[in-house]
Amino acid sequence: MTIHTFDLTPTEGRSPFHLRMSQALRRLGRVRAAACHVLALIALLAVGLPAGAETYPARPIRLVVPESAGSIADAWARRLVRPMEQTLGQPIVVEHRPGASGTLGAEAVARAAPDGYTLLYTGQSPVVTYPAIGGAVRYDPQRDFTPVALGPNAYPVLVAGAGSGMRSLADLKARAAAREPLSCGTGGHGSYGHFACAMLARALGVELLMVPYKGSSAALQEAAGGQLTLTTGFPSELMGLIAAGRIVPLAAFAERRAVPLPAVPTFRELGVAGMELFAFAGFYAPAGVPPAVVDALNAAAARAMQTPEYVKLVEDAGGRVQALSPAAFAQMNTDDRERWRRRGQELGIRPQE
Repeated sequence: MTIHTFDLTPTEGRSPFHLRMSQALRRLGRVRAAACHVLALIALLAVGLPAGAETYPARPIRLVVPESAGSIADAWARRLVRPMEQTLGQPIVVEHRPGASGTLGAEAVARAAPDGYTLLYTGQSPVVTYPAIGGAVRYDPQRDFTPVALGPNAYPVLVAGAGSGMRSLADLKARAAAREPLSCGTGGHGSYGHFACAMLARALGVELLMVPYKGSSAALQEAAGGQLTLTTGFPSELMGLIAAGRIVPLAAFAERRAVPLPAVPTFRELGVAGMELFAFAGFYAPAGVPPAVVDALNAAAARAMQTPEYVKLVEDAGGRVQALSPAAFAQMNTDDRERWRRRGQELGIRPQE
C-alpha cells in the first residue's frame, strides 16, 4: 500500500486558513500511516495462525456415557449437560456405549482426537476400579485420559429383592447361616458394585454368587424381578423401586444416613465396620487436550453444579457436590486407583480369566 504525504509546510504569505488545512492534512497523513501499520501487523499475524484455528467450542461436543440409557450415570450426565450447553454455546450430544464394565466407551474416548470435542462421563469402573485390579483394558487410565471435572459423588446402598422376604441385615445373616443360596448382582466385573458385594461377603462371612451385568440399572431390575437376591445402587436410582415395593433397602455403605432414606441404617450402625464405599463420577477427555480447553470445560461443569437447584437435587438424592480443579481431580484419580488396588488385593478380586 502506498502512503501519500503532502508537503504543506506553511510559508510566508499563506492565510490562516491555509495554515489550518496544512496541519489537518499532516495529522491525517500520520493517522493513515498508523492504520496501515496495524493492517500490516494483522495480516502478518493471520499468516502465522495455524490452519483451522478456532475459538472453542465451535461445533457440537460428543459425550460418551459407558452405560445404557436410563442408568444413573445417564441421568446425572443429562442434568449437567443442559446448563453446560448454555455456558459453552454449543450442543452436547450424549452417546451410550455400555459393556465390559464401561471400558468399551472409555476406549472410544481414549482413541479420539484430543480437541475437546469427544468427552467421557463415567463412574469409577473404567478409569479407576477395573484397571486397579489389573483388568485388561486397551488404554492406560493414567496416561490416556485428561481428568476434566469431578461430578456428583455418593455412597451406595445394599438392597434385596422384595420377593426374597428379607427386610433387614439380620434377615440376611440368618439366610446365610442356613446356607441358603445367595446371589449379588453387580454393574460388571471390577465395578464398585462388585467391590460392595465382595466386602459384604467377607464382612459377614457369607458366600455370594457374583452376577455381573452391563450396568447397575440392569442388576436392579433383575433384583426387583426376583432373579437376584441382592444388589447395590445409589439412592437416586432406588427411590422409585422402593416406593413401588419391588426392592427393600438393608444398609448403606456410608458414613451417615442418606437424606432420601433416613430410615436405612449404615453398616457401622449395625456393627459392621469398614464398609464405607465412596463412589464418584466425572468428565474425562483424551490425553493431550489443550489446557485452555480443559479449563473451559471444568468451568462450565462447575457452574452447572454450583447452582442452588442442582446442589439441592444432588443432596436430596443422597449425594454431594464437590468442585475440584482439573489438577486436583487428576490427583484424586491417582490416589483412588491405588486405594482400590490395595482393596482388590485384600478382597481377592482378580481380573477375569
